[in-house]
Amino acid sequence: MDQLAFTTDIRKHFLIGLLQGMWVYLFLVIIGPFDTYELSFWWRAELMLGYWFSFSIAYWLIIPLQNGLYHRIGQWTWPLEVWISSLVFLLAFLPIYIYYKSDIVEGEFTFTDFSLRIYLPSSLILLPVMIGVRRFILRKEIAVEEEDNPTERITLRGKYQKDILRIRWADLICVKSAGNYVEVHYLQGDQVQKKLLRTSTQKIEVDFPALIRTHRSYLINPSHFVAWKDRKQLLLTMVEVPVSENFRSSLEARLLIRP
Repeated sequence: MDQLAFTTDIRKHFLIGLLQGMWVYLFLVIIGPFDTYELSFWWRAELMLGYWFSFSIAYWLIIPLQNGLYHRIGQWTWPLEVWISSLVFLLAFLPIYIYYKSDIVEGEFTFTDFSLRIYLPSSLILLPVMIGVRRFILRKEIAVEEEDNPTERITLRGKYQKDILRIRWADLICVKSAGNYVEVHYLQGDQVQKKLLRTSTQKIEVDFPALIRTHRSYLINPSHFVAWKDRKQLLLTMVEVPVSENFRSSLEARLLIRP
């Protein structure tokens, strides 16, 4: 199953909630459902502000849930995307209906008619738009949520669904090219573990710019640098890696230490 780009950045999701509410608001103002089509455009524009607020709040409520699911599963898929987006409409229903029946709007539809004739058709129209907006904003995955914080977890992904490794940034030691795979060296307790992922060091380097290339086949996490063994080798935490002439100068500049 295809994995989708995703981020747990609350600021981005707060923005998405505002945009989703705005789209619902414009849709309602222009289309004029909820038995308001006979009202003037500007009157509708004023009344529909409550729906914008209600829908945005519903979206913001699902942020902890979706972020928790992502941290637990380590990936985001189409079923999760459709389910979490549908949940927003479900959460928004009751406050929207209460607002509709309030003295501000004075809606005339019964609960059943409002649910089946108004809310459900409108939701089916708006759901694909909502998913499209989320996909557009989240299209660029943030692979490292906070590299400066060693307690944060990162996700390294390969080509296939099960090609995934989720570890703390502080535990990642280095990445070694191994043909069509990469070999990830990382700490688990006080032992070094290895994990093969079907990807490339070039892709890992793009996703994790804080890693430093020491060789065409090696990327290292500079926080695990211990010492230079000699001009052609580095000592990391329980791992030795080669250093090529092509990358020595840039490596010395970034580590601020010469062999």
